[in-house]
Amino acid sequence: RFVEPPGVQFLPPLAGAMAALATSGCRALYLLGLLAVSAAGPEEGSEGSCPAGSAVGRGGACLPRQALVQLQQVRSKADLAGREEVVPLPGLMTMWSDSPTTIVGGSCEYANAANGGVTSRAAGSPHVAAKAYCAVDSALYAGGASCGNCYRVSYDGSPATDPGRPGSLVVQVVDSGSAKTFDCQVTAFEAITGATTGVFPVTYEPVDCETGGGGATAMVLDGNNAWYTKVIFSNLPRAVVAAEIAVGTKRFAMSRNSGATWKAFLDGSTGQASFMVTLEGGSTVELSPCFQAWPVGTGTFCNGGLQPLPAPTPAPTPAPAT
Repeated sequence: RFVEPPGVQFLPPLAGAMAALATSGCRALYLLGLLAVSAAGPEEGSEGSCPAGSAVGRGGACLPRQALVQLQQVRSKADLAGREEVVPLPGLMTMWSDSPTTIVGGSCEYANAANGGVTSRAAGSPHVAAKAYCAVDSALYAGGASCGNCYRVSYDGSPATDPGRPGSLVVQVVDSGSAKTFDCQVTAFEAITGATTGVFPVTYEPVDCETGGGGATAMVLDGNNAWYTKVIFSNLPRAVVAAEIAVGTKRFAMSRNSGATWKAFLDGSTGQASFMVTLEGGSTVELSPCFQAWPVGTGTFCNGGLQPLPAPTPAPTPAPAT
């Protein structure tokens, strides 16, 4: 049952919306609602006209000071970790194909046929090797922004079109075009549901991907050109949201070409080349140096960027003066 927290007054439309969230059991969305209604107005944390023991939240709503502190902690965790306080979302899953090479031709291009298909270095993710991958619908695909992201997909045994049993698996996004939330390779589909066909209700939440040895991979898909390049980044824990290439002393921003591929228009510079990618959540991975002499040919790749740097050697303690 929805009860307005002490000291918090919602406008009637907001009160109705918050009540619907609370009665549906969506506690995380309820908390986000508290954040939303405190999103503008007097300075957060000031007393304003609030009763004793309360303070102004975002938007001018009076919140108990303890509740305000909790909400600020939620925001802080979300800002720092990006994926804390995540509530699994509902979706539907179907079976994509039972072919072991169904990933070839996927819109993310990890197993582009022109670059070796499933033997391509860009297809070196442990999830691809285990056939734990799926196509997703257009909303989740987001124009390629989800390529390389991983989700824990779970089935709890709820009624479905076919008999199944509860299961769960971390899968990686490799393609678009699914009519349902997930359309998974049969190996993944069976691991999650115990079935090989049908439409199953599932829940899903974002998680970090497992990565293989050797670290991040950058593979040139359009090479031998000092003025333009197309590159795919793979074997990363999360999807790439931004990238840049450095050639010699110059740096060039890259833009998403399609799927997991990124392009850059250069100025003819030559020399050592490096890449810096920003992952979903804000962490960065640098492949430096990636290539000793730019440009390089199509299909050329480099690895690295995820290996931890060695700990610095502590300076020796000076001997006491005698």
